[in-house]
Amino acid sequence: MAKYTTGNEYTLLDGTDYKGDYCLGPDGNYYTGKQYVFGVSRTLKEKKFYDFNTTDQLVFEYDELESAYSKLEVIELEAYFPQPTDKEYKDQIITRYFARKANDKNSPIVEISPKLYKKMVGYEYYIRGQIKWKIAGFDIAEFNNKQIEDSSFPKLSHYLKNPIQLSIRKRDDIV
Repeated sequence: MAKYTTGNEYTLLDGTDYKGDYCLGPDGNYYTGKQYVFGVSRTLKEKKFYDFNTTDQLVFEYDELESAYSKLEVIELEAYFPQPTDKEYKDQIITRYFARKANDKNSPIVEISPKLYKKMVGYEYYIRGQIKWKIAGFDIAEFNNKQIEDSSFPKLSHYLKNPIQLSIRKRDDIV
């Protein structure tokens, strides 16, 4: 049997207050709509009300934190090793991307993909960094050592120990 809420009773799973028809689904949960339709009806969550003059305040704060934590997207650092293309060798320079945990200065530096680097914008649990890396032409080691030295990314020299990594040293090798 369908019921109606004027709001402040149920929320959608994303926390949005729900106003409208709702019904009991076959699994015992409440769903949007006058009758349950598989794949169409959206799950509703009952709002909790607390008496803030009791210990319910702590329960309320816990529930709010738990709800916020469950919405947090966890990003795992996946190691990546660049595989320069012929075009990149012809251009002679690539960009390399790095990350490490923000709350642990001794955490290992991980080289990450450009895609993961972009995904992490605004994600404050990791420190990100990038440098230009010469892979062909002349003065490769000098250029790359200078990039490492000038990088604002802490302890990058501990990770990048070979300044000619990925490089083609002879200009004739570039097609």
